[in-house]
Amino acid sequence: MTVEANWKAFCSALKGIQCFARHRFEKVIQTTSTNDDLKSDWKFLPPPPRLLVAEHQTGGRGQFDRTWYDSPGKSLLFSFSWKCSDEELISIPHSLVMGVAVHRALTESMEKDHKIWLKWPNDIFIEEKKICGILMESVNKGSDFFLVIGVGINVLEAPGEKNLNAGTLDTGAPMEKTLERILKQWEMCLNMSSEELLNEFRRRSYPFWRGQCSLDLPGGQSVRVTPDDVDRCGRLICTDLEGNRRRVSSANQIHFFPAEQKQKEKGG
Repeated sequence: MTVEANWKAFCSALKGIQCFARHRFEKVIQTTSTNDDLKSDWKFLPPPPRLLVAEHQTGGRGQFDRTWYDSPGKSLLFSFSWKCSDEELISIPHSLVMGVAVHRALTESMEKDHKIWLKWPNDIFIEEKKICGILMESVNKGSDFFLVIGVGINVLEAPGEKNLNAGTLDTGAPMEKTLERILKQWEMCLNMSSEELLNEFRRRSYPFWRGQCSLDLPGGQSVRVTPDDVDRCGRLICTDLEGNRRRVSSANQIHFFPAEQKQKEKGG
């Protein structure tokens, strides 16, 4: 089969995932940003349901417009559009849903002793190296919200000197299979109860709860905290050094200090 025929066959399989049955699937060799491409559809509200895969992004973005680097042809880069009501946006922490879905999909092809984990809200690490970032953006029309959800995974190669904290997945699984697993898990996680989802997140982010974080909050404040839990809205529940309990919706930057480093600091 030709590359085009393989892609068409793969798209037919993806349409078997019920919540993506109406999506149009596209693939490009290079683009500036898959999120920006899908956000351009916002001039048509409601926008058409689409999923876009790129082999390389020249202007990939993470949270707060931080640059996301990739090695051309070595990463799984995609974005998809999603519609939800204002009630669903409040009751379902979509950022946690996507994080859990990606983590579940990636661990399907890894050994049981893998050291892959979630850092709140949805970054994915292998040990101390980041292998996956997720970016969600939204616009509303009346009571409907339209999301663009972007995912970048270093599958075969990290972007090297441009990001020394980047790691690589390198499980040997084809990228198309990984994408299919992620979309299936997205559907499954959306159907979880709130408690099921939160328990999944807590379990899959276990190293995060054993360390400390320095949070750079919107407004310029930086605070050192011990993570305690997440609430039903996906907010981080944490305790600062003065013993104050906080609920944090977002942070510009999260500097994580593992349990081992925390012990060293206590020991002087």
